Amino acid sequence: MDGDVALRGCERILFTDCLSSVMAINKEKALAVLHDAFYQRRKLRLNDIEGLMDFHQINYSERSLSRWIQTLREEYDLPVQFNRREGYFEVLEADRPASPTGLLKYTLDSQFLRDLLLRNKKAAAVIHPDNRAPALNHHHFTQLVNACLEHRLVEVRHQKFDAPAPKNYVLKPFFLKEYLYRWYLIAADTGDGEAIKAFGLERLQEVQLREERFNNQQSEAAADQFLGLMGITGSEIKPVDIVLRTNGLQKRFFETLPLHPRQQLKQIGEDWWEIRFVGKPNLELTQQLVGQLEPIEVVEPESYKAYVIAYLKRNLGVYGAAAGK
Repeated sequence: MDGDVALRGCERILFTDCLSSVMAINKEKALAVLHDAFYQRRKLRLNDIEGLMDFHQINYSERSLSRWIQTLREEYDLPVQFNRREGYFEVLEADRPASPTGLLKYTLDSQFLRDLLLRNKKAAAVIHPDNRAPALNHHHFTQLVNACLEHRLVEVRHQKFDAPAPKNYVLKPFFLKEYLYRWYLIAADTGDGEAIKAFGLERLQEVQLREERFNNQQSEAAADQFLGLMGITGSEIKPVDIVLRTNGLQKRFFETLPLHPRQQLKQIGEDWWEIRFVGKPNLELTQQLVGQLEPIEVVEPESYKAYVIAYLKRNLGVYGAAAGK
């Protein structure tokens, strides 16, 4: 009898833990769906939100929807307002963040895959994710996040790929940025006129937080420099109007996976399209352009066109005479 009572007690504990876990996952998924919907559409009526919840199989009530919207305001800095006159929730264009947070997208995608694999054990046999492991120094990640949030100086020992030995730096850490499976600490180098640099986390050998703090306005200024930047180099470059030209096939690729969040596509011929956006013409943008399925021509600005031509010639040079055939 005592054993049965103890077993029922364990079952209650397990049920409570399981219920809490399901509720947490449900909330994360709801926040991801709502965040992306407000970012993309900006205006949502209550029946739009309920439709999204039903489509994504998210359990909800009026109270939970209200809490989730409040969470978006307070924890994710998404200023959702309710327009009483028109009867919809909205995020004004002027208040909309520059880009949606990728972390919420990862949460949504991971939960979708987790649910699928739990429902169908055979699904793993036909799902082949990119197995390229991210370059990440996990035991320094949390420490650096705290340094950024607390605006504290950090001492690091970092090994550059093109340097014979590691070097010590005293940095003002601003934020962590991911690009192509690598995470970088974006910080001001106090030993180099506070130049803003990127430090690959997988190459950090030592990290030590100092007690000294720095002005938060410097972090905001650094974030502005990286706004709309592809990759991690060239943050100091001034944004310019970039005009590209490509064919209809490549245009369809850019429609489904935009090259730039605010690109504009315009047909200029039977099978030719123009792509316009304001961006920073840096190395990573060039690598993206020359790595596409179909040829892409840089039309403007002329200086960037010359840079891309020089980049292509330099890479063709390793093939010697064969490149001219």
